Amino acid sequence: MNDEVGVPAAEAAITVSVDRTLGIRRVLLAVGVGGVVALLAWLALWLAVNL
Repeated sequence: MNDEVGVPAAEAAITVSVDRTLGIRRVLLAVGVGGVVALLAWLALWLAVNL
């Protein structure tokens, strides 16, 4: 009976862990995409000023 109680708890812990990992990946992806967009915008501005 204890095993039946322990399994959902373990599954819940794994689910929370996976959700956190996905959240971190989303943040890193957003930061990465934002950085690339900012870099491209800065490059476009630099070219507009210097050409």
